Amino acid sequence: MKNITCPQSSRGTSLVETLIASALGIFMLAGMLQVMNGTRQTNRLESALTDLQETGRFAIDALSETVSYRGFQGCMIPVTLDVTEEDDVNWDNATYTQPRALNFPSTNLAQTSLRGYEVDATGQWIPDPSAISTNTDIVALKTNNAIRPIPGSDVISIQFADPSGAPLSSNMNSNLSDVVIDDTSLNLQQDDLVFVGDCALGDLFRVSNMPGTTAPIALEHSISSNSVNSLRRAYTTDAQLRRFHVDTFFVGDTGRRNMTNKPIYALFQYDAYGNTNELIEGVESLQVLYGEKMASGSVAYRTSSATLNMRKVVSVQIGLLVTSPIEAAPDVDTNTYALPGENIGPNTAIAHSGGKFFRKVFSRTVQLRNRS
Repeated sequence: MKNITCPQSSRGTSLVETLIASALGIFMLAGMLQVMNGTRQTNRLESALTDLQETGRFAIDALSETVSYRGFQGCMIPVTLDVTEEDDVNWDNATYTQPRALNFPSTNLAQTSLRGYEVDATGQWIPDPSAISTNTDIVALKTNNAIRPIPGSDVISIQFADPSGAPLSSNMNSNLSDVVIDDTSLNLQQDDLVFVGDCALGDLFRVSNMPGTTAPIALEHSISSNSVNSLRRAYTTDAQLRRFHVDTFFVGDTGRRNMTNKPIYALFQYDAYGNTNELIEGVESLQVLYGEKMASGSVAYRTSSATLNMRKVVSVQIGLLVTSPIEAAPDVDTNTYALPGENIGPNTAIAHSGGKFFRKVFSRTVQLRNRS
């Protein structure tokens, strides 16, 4: 029998060769895993910073735009700001809009078009909203609302007619007549708050009927929904009808938890009908300073208080502390952030929650229209 010899090229790999190949494979796999992990960390960081930036921009824009409409009443001509004549500053005279709607938190828009409250670290409200009988909506927010402002964050409320209006389609025969418009885009419902006015007078009432959906749309203002059933004048087609807003902003607890089991806070809007709307999560604190025009002509920025004259406020400084949705920072946040009128750090009287979250302050000064 002949001996059969395997060719050299058909021999199997030796143990040493196998070990070397395995080691090289493990080394290459480890490198690939390290690159993948680094890419994942980079993506988490970029995602956290992007979300942080988008949240801050949206929140500060929404707040600033609404605050800038403080007391807007259509084409009424603003008077010259004169701190020696409070009537001029406040429009507290025969030309201001008169609220007639039942259950409306004001009898004089000059006094309530801008309201502000500081909720301190213990939960005390400054000033106490119950000190003014018409602040029924703010008292309800403070005591009865399911979602309430968190301690250490401010509350700001603005009343204004919507910039978008609909002209009257026909003249009113008398101040008891229906207000008639052709614009169906307002989608008005019964009990909605609306403003009707020209460049000299205005009325704020609740729609007492169920309006139709096709033009012409007749809006009633009967005593069932209003203190009186007459308006201040029979408005003509040079008047406009607008929705009326009462928007109150605050930071509240969403009821959700983040990855460190801490509460997730959000910016909320509380409207004229008692609805609480979550605008965007990730806002940890709202701080506001009010620029009050002093007798000297200078502007002093102050926190809300019983002595602050809101009717002489000509500008508002808004500050938001915004937090990234995920932990992506390399270290625990020990920074202290300067907001208008308040410093917030890990160990300050009003503290942030720490963790490896990114945080950033978004602030803006809003110049107010010279009207109430």
